[in-house]
Amino acid sequence: MKKQEIINCTISDELTMSKRSIIITSILFSIIIYAIIGTLYSMIWDKPFWETFFYYFDNNKLLCLLTFIAFTIVHELLHGLGFIVFAHVPWSEVKFGINYKYFTPYTDCDSILNVIQFRIVSVLPVLILGIIPTIIGMTIGSIYLVGWGLVMICCGLGDFAIIWMTRALNPKILVKSHPTKIGFVIVSN
Repeated sequence: MKKQEIINCTISDELTMSKRSIIITSILFSIIIYAIIGTLYSMIWDKPFWETFFYYFDNNKLLCLLTFIAFTIVHELLHGLGFIVFAHVPWSEVKFGINYKYFTPYTDCDSILNVIQFRIVSVLPVLILGIIPTIIGMTIGSIYLVGWGLVMICCGLGDFAIIWMTRALNPKILVKSHPTKIGFVIVSN
């Protein structure tokens, strides 16, 4: 999309969620996801998922913290890569930062995307760091892949909330990240 097109756009509507709603929803879905995947893992591999999972994290606190920080950085970089590859946004327009009020990292851009591009950019990190490792871990019986995959899925539930908000939108509709809230604005040319 050319810069001239962006300058002449108008905001017609916004879809946002409060941070509190996302946190509460994420906690509830995290419990459900961990319960389902943990139970499936235990049933398939006849191994105690919860004991092994918590034992690993409890006995490797520093390694887990460093891994979590590294995965968080990679997660945000994957959003940036999604903007560049799937939405054709120049690297110079991709912004990385931390919302210090909520201590939440973010990746954003001021460009206008269609709904499909917006969804791909939102789901990319969870797919690569969460869903794929969880599936591989369940397939080969690796509690470490399943555990880290689950952590990354649950950390990306805010991204799924954004995708959920786009569910009723026509894929051709143009959207832009909301400048101050969690969500997006619908843009019309």
